[in-house]
Amino acid sequence: MTDRAKYARHYTHRLGLALVPIPDGTKFPTQPGWNEPHNTITTREEAHRKFSGAPLNMGVLHSASHTATLDIDHPEWAAQALAAVGLDLGELLACPTRIRGKNGEKPFYRLPDGVQFDRRSLAWPHPTEVMSNGRPKLVTVLELRAGAVQDVLPPSIHPDTGRPYEWAGTPPRARTDIPLLPPALQAIWENWEEAAQQMRQACPWAAPEQPQKPRQASTRPNTPTDPAQRPGDVFRARVNIREVLERNGYQRKGERYLPPDSKTKVAGVRILTGDDGVERAFSDHGSCPLNDEHAHDSFSAFVLLEHAGNLAAAVKAAAQELGLERPTPPPAPRPEPLTAAQVQQQWEAAQSDLITHGCAILDAAQGNPKQKGALFDLWAALTELALTNIWERKGRFYINPGGLLNLKAHGITGRPADVATRLRYLGTLGFHRGITKLDPADKYSALLIEIPASPHDLPFMALTPEGSKSLTIQVPTMNQRAVKKHNASSQLPSKARPYGSYEHTLHFSHARQTVAWLIACPGATIAELAELRGKHPEVIRRHVRALTAEGLARREKKGIYLTGSWADYRAALRLDRENSEAFRHGIIRALKRTVTFCKSTLHGTQRQPTTQSKRRRHMLEVAQARLTRLELGEPVSEVMGLAA
Repeated sequence: MTDRAKYARHYTHRLGLALVPIPDGTKFPTQPGWNEPHNTITTREEAHRKFSGAPLNMGVLHSASHTATLDIDHPEWAAQALAAVGLDLGELLACPTRIRGKNGEKPFYRLPDGVQFDRRSLAWPHPTEVMSNGRPKLVTVLELRAGAVQDVLPPSIHPDTGRPYEWAGTPPRARTDIPLLPPALQAIWENWEEAAQQMRQACPWAAPEQPQKPRQASTRPNTPTDPAQRPGDVFRARVNIREVLERNGYQRKGERYLPPDSKTKVAGVRILTGDDGVERAFSDHGSCPLNDEHAHDSFSAFVLLEHAGNLAAAVKAAAQELGLERPTPPPAPRPEPLTAAQVQQQWEAAQSDLITHGCAILDAAQGNPKQKGALFDLWAALTELALTNIWERKGRFYINPGGLLNLKAHGITGRPADVATRLRYLGTLGFHRGITKLDPADKYSALLIEIPASPHDLPFMALTPEGSKSLTIQVPTMNQRAVKKHNASSQLPSKARPYGSYEHTLHFSHARQTVAWLIACPGATIAELAELRGKHPEVIRRHVRALTAEGLARREKKGIYLTGSWADYRAALRLDRENSEAFRHGIIRALKRTVTFCKSTLHGTQRQPTTQSKRRRHMLEVAQARLTRLELGEPVSEVMGLAA
């Protein structure tokens, strides 16, 4: 267990911070979407799992943690700037919780309830350094850090010094140990535009800001002056190409202009006037950004010279400069992201509707009834897995059934390739959103089946049994010829009759186990069979309806009984001989499970036996006697009392 894991558990559990993992030896996150709250680490279990392995730095996301920091880049300049708005830097640095990095200390605050800020920064012009266009180089003096930004937390390793970050003051042991943002600093944040102007004017070497002179209206005919027009058109009308060149460092040489970074000192930018009366700049100077064999008007030159060809940024800047910017509405509050546990509860509440509706849709569709039965069994297994195996990854939710072979534990049999085909086919019907592998490089990797957060958002839930009658179910398999032969030999002679919208023809490849359980436990109810087999009651009910339609079972008020002869079941179950070992072992397993089930339900019953307890006691006695006879090698038909 590393110290970083210990710190991470403390930050999430005691301080309520949302952590962001950062690669070791750096201070910037690289994970896409790291500044989204649902991608942060907020529980001690997640923190322990993430930071107990390979070494990682950690940061706090202020928007999700409701915190803020004051970052001082130049202490002397920051003290002068803060003094201009009535704040003492020394008092702010006396904060009891401060993060110490390479240079200086960063006060760490807790935001008041209902208050949320974004990052703000103050920059001063450098006293000596200038840029290539002749303008002073801007240097950041201080930052008010909050919102969708992060700050590195101890004991992360600083990339420059190789030493860990530290708590300069008292490390907070609880969230209440983190002081609230001082009211004076909060007032600066809330009135940033006015405060920033006062702090910029406090720079000793900066030239005083001159009030902008109102621009004279152009005298050209047909000049667009309506502010509702596009910013680019208004910029072309109000700003001349010569103004754009001169404010970007171009020097006028007669009728030509010299680029600011020219080494040849040859004025290679000419001003041309087109037939429309608009002046444009044409450059044949090698180092000039306008040298692209095109003539540029004022806005085109503004895009290239001041925004490096970024049209979107140039349009926004032009709108701000000309006063055309429209106030943007405040962003709508984002809903809290759902957790896997919450999604699991929604699926658990809708499980009965999902099973019933899925059965109705598949029954009403056209196609091979055996394929429809296989799809329904697979869908029932997936809904059961959704109650315990829902995963959340990057805001999406998945059912994790494990590998294809793991589905055998839920009664899904067949070739793995055919099971995978059925899973994909369920996706085409709208039963899920898609299938991916947990590890794409691993051939036997576990599967992830994507589902919506709300089960009612599945496309198949919008279908109706009447509308699905035109749907044809046809699932391709590995060997269609073998499957066709298998289907022909696995059906009884046609004694099926319609049941509702579905013609129930018995397919014993799916009802085989139900037949075995009814032979072992005559008189069992739907609920008892579902509990014994570990299946959903709707699956058992579907098999019983099929058996009843074939005349091989009858359903009474007290339970379900088989009515067919031993020859019928031998033919239906494709038994080559009377004592088929596979079927014999299936009967023995059913009897053993029945004995265990009856003993567990009879334990602790009241002295006055009920009708149910009497029936269960009788089931126990019969199952024990039959189990003993089968283990001694007697034929199944004689032991189970089936007619020849």
